[in-house]
Amino acid sequence: MASKPQVKTLRAHKLAALVVDARLYARRTPEEACALLGWDTRHLLDLESAAITPTLPELEALAAIYAVPVDHFFGSTSLSDEMPKLRVDTMRQRLELRNRILGAMIMQARLRKNLSRDDLSMATNLPLELITDYELGKIPIPVTDLEDITHILQIRVEDWIDSYAIPTRDMIIKPFTLSSRQTEEEEESREPEPVEKAEPERPAPKKVEPVAAEPVSMVEPTQSVQAKHEPAVSSAEKEPASVNQPSQAEIDLLARENLPKELIDFVTNPINRQYLLLANNLSQMPADQLRRIAESLLEITF
Repeated sequence: MASKPQVKTLRAHKLAALVVDARLYARRTPEEACALLGWDTRHLLDLESAAITPTLPELEALAAIYAVPVDHFFGSTSLSDEMPKLRVDTMRQRLELRNRILGAMIMQARLRKNLSRDDLSMATNLPLELITDYELGKIPIPVTDLEDITHILQIRVEDWIDSYAIPTRDMIIKPFTLSSRQTEEEEESREPEPVEKAEPERPAPKKVEPVAAEPVSMVEPTQSVQAKHEPAVSSAEKEPASVNQPSQAEIDLLARENLPKELIDFVTNPINRQYLLLANNLSQMPADQLRRIAESLLEITF
């Protein structure tokens, strides 16, 4: 079993390998890294060779310039192995293709302006043979010559920049910058907006409650009887009984059944005829069906 000093030595070498891996992943030389950190190159090389064990602030500084998470140094995953490696011949082919594309764009823009190669040569003070080679993509176009040509053709060089033509480190890993943090904060500040818009929609189901409560008034007719009884009696005193109104003999029969006066008034009021029919229909329904109706009413009211 390894002793504690041996374990610490192995840990130091593993940490040094991860430091080297992070630098290779960032495609920086030791000199470039030390220039950003203000370190002596010897100090970084000592860290990478495990001659010196780095401190936590040093690991945080390395993570910042290499654009890697700090916990990379506490793991065991290699980042540089996952970095796509572009072969030299592939890069050369891409550069040649890009030069031909720029030449074709120059020729297309010149023809749109109805200019000949001689006209473009005279306007830019560039030899005619050079203009021809540029348009055919035979030779690379210096930026200064490209600016002269695009100026005559009234085109901005920035419009011809193809940032995706050649993969860069920024395309593979995007380091955390202040602008990205501000963008995230702006997005977070905009997140509550849809919540505020959704809040007025919540009272919508509450508006349905008074409508759904209407059937309850049908089950409790006592309140409606009290409200409707007084005008019914007064009208009965002034007007003769209608055909739908019960006769005096029927009223006396109800009174002899020892029914409450409120119930007698409810039954004898023609306005409540529909409630009586409903009660009659409910009395003839099976118990199971009545139970289902009661459950449905509870779901509506609650």
